[in-house]
Amino acid sequence: RLKGYVCDREGMVVNTRCPGVLLNPVADNGKGFSARMILNIGTTMNSGKSSTAAACCWALSTMGHPVRGAKITGTASLKDILLMEDNGAHPVADFSHLGYPSTYLLELPELLEIFQALARRHARNSRDYWVVSRTLPECAQWTPIVRLRISHYLGAYTIVLFSLRPGSRR
Repeated sequence: RLKGYVCDREGMVVNTRCPGVLLNPVADNGKGFSARMILNIGTTMNSGKSSTAAACCWALSTMGHPVRGAKITGTASLKDILLMEDNGAHPVADFSHLGYPSTYLLELPELLEIFQALARRHARNSRDYWVVSRTLPECAQWTPIVRLRISHYLGAYTIVLFSLRPGSRR
């Protein structure tokens, strides 16, 4: 039975998606994202994205590189980001840090804002590697913001990894 709501000092109901509740927003300084991004794309749940991302974090961190980790889409699970952290990524974050329990049925603008918000916080240092894990279905719909980010570093800094579900063709 509902007993009431959590409110802020002004008496407004607090929602986990309110700015600053879980992760204080970082303003865009206009310099963009300079961390070297490794984009880990999987076809479905349980396709190996977390294991692949963790292996990347481990390999880079054991070579002495600073690594940060992020999960952009899916269902909130500490297991996924803590696996990256256990393998050398620090800090790690996912969409739940922005108040989303899941990205299921989110529209593209919200998915892009999740990407942008996590990138503003974790992908600003050119010495860092940023290991990003996400699912495949909405790949073709990503706007020029993400496509330019990927294509700008393609070949030089961005490695795109695909985790396929056993038995799938793509």
